[in-house]
Amino acid sequence: LEIPSSSQDDLERVLAGQKPVYEEFISPVVDYPAYREMLIELGKLKAKRALLDIRAIDAPEGVKDRDGTMYRNILSAINSGQYDCLVILVGNIHGIKHIVWAPGVSDNPQYLAGRLIQEGVKVFTVMQYWGEETEQPRLISTTTPQGIALAMKVIAPVKHGAKMTGRDCADAIILWPK
Repeated sequence: LEIPSSSQDDLERVLAGQKPVYEEFISPVVDYPAYREMLIELGKLKAKRALLDIRAIDAPEGVKDRDGTMYRNILSAINSGQYDCLVILVGNIHGIKHIVWAPGVSDNPQYLAGRLIQEGVKVFTVMQYWGEETEQPRLISTTTPQGIALAMKVIAPVKHGAKMTGRDCADAIILWPK
């Protein structure tokens, strides 16, 4: 989860129902009622399945290269041999599979998903988008024109190059009702 790894003990107490979800270790960027509810539901799942391991993987506050920290934490989990599968829940931008920077904007490396791909990890990313008319949530592949367009809307705030496409971003988009 996109929670500082230094908050793993707090996360464990939340998942066990021993600490309120709204405590300050959750970043305001992701602290929404739905995120809090997700943590409660993950705690219930973990209580039913002892093999479910939920980890905080983000960098502590003040670390500039958060994606690098998450990347190292995930590689450590992969290399541990403990897991058959990892589901990584992070924000849309961290899930960009391949960033093509606009000229002169950045010499930064790839975001989290791109770094994992460069390491040879098989990555399937799903971004989220709110704002289109739909009655039910829909999963839309970025192999479709609609999926490509939505992916580009998701990354609009990122100063990416003109040659970047929706397929560079993700494999699919979840389109949520307004």
